[in-house]
Amino acid sequence: MVCTWCVHGVYMVCTWCVHGEFAYLCAGDKDSVKFESRVAAAVTFKWHLDEESKSVVQILLLAVRPRFRRRGLGRKLMQLVMEPEVSGDYSALITWADHSAEEFFTRFGFSDDPVLTRKYYVITDSWDNSTFMCALPMFDLAVLKRDPGENISKGFMEQMAGEAEVWKDMMVDAYHKQCGIFEKMKGQIMLLQNRLLWAQRENKEAREEVEKLRSEKAAIQHEFDEYRKLSKVAHRKQAKAGAEKELQKMMEDCKLDGKKKPS
Repeated sequence: MVCTWCVHGVYMVCTWCVHGEFAYLCAGDKDSVKFESRVAAAVTFKWHLDEESKSVVQILLLAVRPRFRRRGLGRKLMQLVMEPEVSGDYSALITWADHSAEEFFTRFGFSDDPVLTRKYYVITDSWDNSTFMCALPMFDLAVLKRDPGENISKGFMEQMAGEAEVWKDMMVDAYHKQCGIFEKMKGQIMLLQNRLLWAQRENKEAREEVEKLRSEKAAIQHEFDEYRKLSKVAHRKQAKAGAEKELQKMMEDCKLDGKKKPS
């Protein structure tokens, strides 16, 4: 394994190297990587302190050359990072995983559960097109590294009890938040339901008003049609009466003209 410090000791790099056709884990310092070696895979990680001043390890990069994939190199590097001898005593592992790598990290206990990740979200910058995930160690690493002569069992149980209380508080807090969100959702649903009922009532009244206007329009149109028919009949009668009167006048004029003729 090659552990190289850079940027004032913030990053550590563990690399697999390939000599010829054989892949093997280099041991020692960076000088063990010779000119004829080729880097097949690498992982970089960084340390943070959470709000409780506990160490948190962020995995920044984990990559394997395409030709060396499916050989367990990525799995071996992850196992190395999770070792306290490499990463020190940490309370959590975090990473921004590409969507295609989520399944890989899930196999090592990482989760994107917002209840678990919300505590660590503020200590790291967000990455684009990635999912924030975290993994918690099953046991407190500091307790397991105590001197064998100490009362490990008692310390372990006390630590487990403390962590159980923390988890209980976190779950209660998450439950209260979920209840608050549920109540807000219920209120919004009831408000939307009332608005929907009001809109349906308004729509029904509008439809009834439209039907009423249509009926009134039909009645007015009927009356207008009847008026037009009666007007036409009256006009015809008036025209006929005028024509008859004119004809009668003409006939009277003709009779008067006949009487005035000499015998």
